Amino acid sequence: MPRLGGASQFGLLFWKELVLLKQKKCVTVFQISLPIAFAALLIVIRLVVNNSDRSDTTWNSFVPKTDHNGQLLRTKVLYTPDGQALNDTMVMVANKLGSNYSVMPFSSEALLNEYRLQNLDSVWAAVIFDSSGTYTTSLPDNVQYTLRVARKSGDDDWNTDDTYPFFQQPGYRDASAVGGEPYYYTTGFLGLQMVIDNAIINKQEGGTTYDGYTILMQKMAYIAHVSDGLIVVVQNWLPLFILLAFMITALQTTKSITYEKERRLKEAMKLMGMNTFVYWLIIFLKAFIFSLIAIFFFVILLKVDTGTNGRVLSQSNAGILLLFLILYSISLISYCIMMSTFFSKANVASNAAAVLYILMYVPWFFLTSRYEDMTRGQKLASCLLFNTAMAMGFNVVGLYEGAGSGAQFTNFYESATVDDNFALIHVMVMLLVDSAIMLLIAWYVGTVFPGDFGVPQPFYFPFTKTYWCGAEDPKDFDPALRPKTSPEFFEREPEGLKAGIEVRNLRKVFGRGEKKKIAVAGTNVTMYKGQITALLGHNGAGKTTTMSMLTGFLPPTSGSARVGGHDIVQNIEGVRRSLGMCPQHDILFDTMSVENHLQFYARMKGVDSKDLKKEVDEMINTLGLQTKRDALSMTLSGGQKRKLSVGIALIGGSEIVILDEPTSGMDPGARRQTWDILQKFRNDRCMVLSTHFMDEADVLGDRIAIMAEGVVKCCGTSLFLKKAFGAGYHLVMVKSTSGCNVDTVTQLIQSHIPSAIKESEISMELSYLLPFDQSSKFKSLFEEVETRSQSLGIASFGVSATTMEEVFLKVGESGAEEALEAKENLSPVHRPTSASGHGGKGEINGFVNNAFENGPPEKMEMKPITNGAPKDEGEESTSAFIGEWCSY
Repeated sequence: MPRLGGASQFGLLFWKELVLLKQKKCVTVFQISLPIAFAALLIVIRLVVNNSDRSDTTWNSFVPKTDHNGQLLRTKVLYTPDGQALNDTMVMVANKLGSNYSVMPFSSEALLNEYRLQNLDSVWAAVIFDSSGTYTTSLPDNVQYTLRVARKSGDDDWNTDDTYPFFQQPGYRDASAVGGEPYYYTTGFLGLQMVIDNAIINKQEGGTTYDGYTILMQKMAYIAHVSDGLIVVVQNWLPLFILLAFMITALQTTKSITYEKERRLKEAMKLMGMNTFVYWLIIFLKAFIFSLIAIFFFVILLKVDTGTNGRVLSQSNAGILLLFLILYSISLISYCIMMSTFFSKANVASNAAAVLYILMYVPWFFLTSRYEDMTRGQKLASCLLFNTAMAMGFNVVGLYEGAGSGAQFTNFYESATVDDNFALIHVMVMLLVDSAIMLLIAWYVGTVFPGDFGVPQPFYFPFTKTYWCGAEDPKDFDPALRPKTSPEFFEREPEGLKAGIEVRNLRKVFGRGEKKKIAVAGTNVTMYKGQITALLGHNGAGKTTTMSMLTGFLPPTSGSARVGGHDIVQNIEGVRRSLGMCPQHDILFDTMSVENHLQFYARMKGVDSKDLKKEVDEMINTLGLQTKRDALSMTLSGGQKRKLSVGIALIGGSEIVILDEPTSGMDPGARRQTWDILQKFRNDRCMVLSTHFMDEADVLGDRIAIMAEGVVKCCGTSLFLKKAFGAGYHLVMVKSTSGCNVDTVTQLIQSHIPSAIKESEISMELSYLLPFDQSSKFKSLFEEVETRSQSLGIASFGVSATTMEEVFLKVGESGAEEALEAKENLSPVHRPTSASGHGGKGEINGFVNNAFENGPPEKMEMKPITNGAPKDEGEESTSAFIGEWCSY
């Protein structure tokens, strides 16, 4: 059955997310409401911080003064360069200032500065004329000079590089008519400038002065405006509010992604045919929808009119704010996806994401004071951290607000002030760049280091053709990978059956050095369609590891395998197109019901929507989970979860079905029911079943493979393995209470079967081993034992063949070398304490002369003997009893 296409998978995965969300309402509401809560907090601050309407403002004119706040100790005016025309000019300046002032020429600016630094208490001003001019006989037509005066106080800041205050607010900077800091009027700067200009004009015009004129200055009028103190809050604190508002989104998104990775849910969906790109698209879209809802309400609250105090952001356009926050949310989700690829545990990933989320904002604390001095390149580089970019973006929005225009679609590509070199569009572009970089990192790391589960690609995979175009499966295995096995323990391959799984020298090693552990050591086995292959092995034998490699949960260290004709190393995606898996540990969504699970995986495997309900209903009925149809998987018992996992593996017509201990945790009745289910669905499928129940392997396994020490030691039908590893039948006799002559019994048995040996004598139980090839003599032996039972002191006896349990224990205990000699050296390991203690495929009640020519039965029922007749047959004769026993 073809698996779903990309568009159908998109709809299915989106439906799955909606189903899961119904059970996570609190987390979803909190994730959306937290940003809204922070926006509401801004509304509260808006209500607290008042603003005021200011009308058109004009100031009175004033005459620039030539003193400097009465600081008469500073009376020296320094100037450079030294020239006659310039000296005459500066003498006029000194005369105009008064007798308390003096001027001092210097040949260079360096000497001037050196003197100034040594005489700070006496120097009032320094005049530095353009050094390119000539000042010997006359002044140049265009005289340029730099004027510096002593500050009013050391804390005054002269930002002469800026045309306006960098962080503006609507309104004038100072209400004083003569201006505020840096006190051009108070320090005498304006008066000295007027005197110098007057002296230059006098010198150039040959004695012309303007002493008769009164020169007035007036501060520029300011139009009506709203004075808003909240702009400072917006510039300094709004980025921090955004950081805290979306922190829960960062934590929860990272945790939910990594949780599916930790619980193997992602890989389970992939091995059922899920497209990885569609999976990430749904993850992104789900988080984006949550963020979009929160952002939408966040922007609405920022633009809510609170009455007299106005809005939080009164000038900026709501659309541009929405666009900016959408770009930020895209980068945030990209960050979460990237973080999830570095971790395999959900809690660790969410904690690490929270720490790094904050650390990506920390640089802004250091950059905010240097913002106006940074170059555009430095600002762009700092925006490579998406939270720093967000902070810088809202800082720019604050600049737009302070300039009175607000961030608009008509100006977001321009700097907020003439002195800035950065615009909002620069931040927006950098957020997109950040998103692209983080998604590329997530793609690369997730592909090369998929975590504990998944097949990694080589580090150079972007440059390989197979990654982009897919791999072509080899027609046959490399001859070096062909199995080298002993035919004694591997039954001849069945004819007319198509191989479903071919394993060749598959090897898996965990750890390195002293911690190195070989889990699978070059195993080989072939499994066929239309059969159930039972895989046995003690704990740690490598069964689960082998199955994990076949399904792509784990990458092989070396060797390979073909599943459904596709190579697990070169084309794991092809393997998963026909695969159904029931892993050892249930891989279920805790908050999804039984019916939803079956619907989801059936659709994933390509079941048509019109046939979906019928197939799901049939599977639920088959599994016996009718009463649990709507129950969440986390409420099911262990056995019910196993049933659901088996149903998931079988539904949708999977051609390859791998079942890792499917009946573990089930009661005997449920186990028997599961056996019937597997036998019902075996046709045209290649089923692999691992189990620790010997009777389960015996009943279900068309072929049984036993693993030990990471290697398949033997493989064949149950009968083949019992013949290969069994030495014969076990004849168990129970002594009568009147006494038993063991030597006589032994002589009797060996008179019929000379090669028979006594296995054990424990209390009232006597056991002999009878070779397979002597089965034709059993009838006469049993008849004589039956006849002479009273004289021999035998109360009852029975016989059983070698069981799968004995074969399993023998293979498990034998080393690699012992396995090759097992046929010759085997003596049965299991010694029953009662003749009825051996399980098997069914009971038979006797023998005929040729009963064993086509293979041994596993067990014959032991019956007590009284006076030559069985107890449960009353007074029937011995010959009648023997006749009944022999009617096989």
